[in-house]
Amino acid sequence: MLTQKNEGALIEKLLIIPNGIEIEKFAPCIKNRDSIKKIALIGRVVPVKDILTFIKVAFSVLSKHPDIKFEIVGPFEEDIDYYNICKDFVKILKIEDKVQFTGRVDLSKKLYEIDLLILTSISEGLPLVILEGFSSKIPAICTNVGGCSDVILGNPEFENDINIGNAGEISPVMDINSLSLNIIKLIEDKKLYKKYQDNAFERVNKFYNLKKVTEQYRSYYKKWLE
Repeated sequence: MLTQKNEGALIEKLLIIPNGIEIEKFAPCIKNRDSIKKIALIGRVVPVKDILTFIKVAFSVLSKHPDIKFEIVGPFEEDIDYYNICKDFVKILKIEDKVQFTGRVDLSKKLYEIDLLILTSISEGLPLVILEGFSSKIPAICTNVGGCSDVILGNPEFENDINIGNAGEISPVMDINSLSLNIIKLIEDKKLYKKYQDNAFERVNKFYNLKKVTEQYRSYYKKWLE
């Protein structure tokens, strides 16, 4: 919206309506998560998702918390060469028993098993998978790309969104140390982890509920058509 403002668009005609998700679909994945046992990256196994950084982060975290499980959840057929590089890297680090590739799964069921979501992408739009995790009361740690910071920290264009508080943490792209420290912080600080769960669920319900988003579209189409 900033670009439109700078180009001279009338502010009163500008509005951000976010993507919405079916929150109810993920209700079965809500449970009492009092600690972090399984961490997942959900996405295609392709370079833009920077799976190699995720593997390095897993290796770093495991050096301090060896009981954590890591999963890369998503299809790998798009770039078999990259997938093989990632699998070989896991073997080189000797963490095959801790880092698993699951392939494509039904997220409406899989999210029940996951305690924390990680995105190490070097490019994103608005990652719907993070919103789906929020619907399951799962916080996230993301790189600072696309709309990730708005989803995690709150969108300043949405009234009172920032006041909800963080629903996770943001790290620079390819910053293994920052990503690892943010994960370790949530593993060790259970009160903060619980707070982020609650904030995530509140944010997705208030601003990204598909029913509310659809009503926003309907309302504004009706307004301008009249």
